[in-house]
Amino acid sequence: ARFIAFAVDGAAPALILLNAHFEPLSITVPAASGVARWRMEIDTTEANGAAKGALAPGETYEVPARALLMMLGEGGPETASER
Repeated sequence: ARFIAFAVDGAAPALILLNAHFEPLSITVPAASGVARWRMEIDTTEANGAAKGALAPGETYEVPARALLMMLGEGGPETASER
């Protein structure tokens, strides 16, 4: 499969998924410190590129074939090191 995924940590955590394969690929949404859910922002399989919905860490998601997705991390409980 031709697939890459990476998370960018910072003030606004982001998750980028790129599936260059001709078939969809199932992934498990990763956990990240301070992220309770990943909100979909960009989906290149949509006509306008906008995405809808959110996924919780640990959920399974099928990344469409030949797609680029970007998700932003949203609120979660603080960890002891962040207080």
